[in-house]
Amino acid sequence: MVVLWKGLHYCMWMADKPLIQEELADNICSVMHLFQDDVQMLLFIQVYFDTTAREWAGIDRLRLDKFMMLMRRFLRQCFAWLQRKKWKKPLLKRFIMTLCKAPISPSGNKCPDGIRYHFADIYLEELARTAGTALSPKKVLIFLHPYIKFLAMCPNKGLVSFVRSRIFEEIIQLSDIGINPEDEKEMAAIQAFGLQTGEKPQEDEFCLRFNYESISRWLIHFASDTKKCLERNRKILYELAKMFDDLSRGIYPLKDLEIPSDDEDPNDLLEDEDIQRVVNEIKLLNRGELPKKRKAKPAKEKKNKKQKKAKMSEESADQTEQQGSPAHERVRSLRQCSNAHRLHPQGSSQPAVRGSPRYWS
Repeated sequence: MVVLWKGLHYCMWMADKPLIQEELADNICSVMHLFQDDVQMLLFIQVYFDTTAREWAGIDRLRLDKFMMLMRRFLRQCFAWLQRKKWKKPLLKRFIMTLCKAPISPSGNKCPDGIRYHFADIYLEELARTAGTALSPKKVLIFLHPYIKFLAMCPNKGLVSFVRSRIFEEIIQLSDIGINPEDEKEMAAIQAFGLQTGEKPQEDEFCLRFNYESISRWLIHFASDTKKCLERNRKILYELAKMFDDLSRGIYPLKDLEIPSDDEDPNDLLEDEDIQRVVNEIKLLNRGELPKKRKAKPAKEKKNKKQKKAKMSEESADQTEQQGSPAHERVRSLRQCSNAHRLHPQGSSQPAVRGSPRYWS
């Protein structure tokens, strides 16, 4: 199976032109329907993700799009295979366990981050395209279990934030409570998201059915588990649980952006001082007189300068304390004598200064 997928991978690698790539992707994905044994089918899926994870680092940016398109269509055919099997619960659990080994793995050692980002982006979209309302909320929750566990155990902050927004917050945004009835006509005119080249949007509207209260309970269950949930991810799980609990009671939990209406004057949102300051800066910028910002000095230089100033102040204080004492006068006279000896060395016509080395001899 490993040799088979390596050959299919490089067959896709050599494919050129978009239409040829799409046809080849469909032909590769249709192979899975030839398997009669479920174990062999799950092995075929697992080896695909293992091969893609192994070869992902060698894919250049020019070939990346077609391999992402292959993953999307492969996931779509996986859901179609599960649909043909009538979404049997034991088969669903084995399929989810296969996904948790690679694209939904919380650990980055098994799968690159690029695959995990892309898989989270297409996961619910392809499930809704294939299953739609035919899938019960209990079975939809089975598909959400791996990503709830992912939020609890993943140490990558960027991936956790992406999964939160792309999976869970999108469920809230696309709920009946989150969609304004007045905006439904405008949304219907927008082309379906995620369509590939040459595809046509389907006329039927597909949407998944969720049990928001059950999702909230499962989020709390994983957040309360000290062994499986990371400490920094626990707050995120509790926040999502609170959102889904509010959603189950008919309260929309996400805050919308406040956009000023046409009746409001934009000048009322700013103070007069701010407007005048911006106008003055624009005038200076047009004349080329805007002063450059001073670069902040490094903290080490500031610290060294402070230490030098403190040392100099201590030395000056010691000198003022010693000034006027007999020892201080004696040292000063010796310094004057040594300076005079340098200016008028021995044998010169200048008279010797009392206290100089010449006078002592």
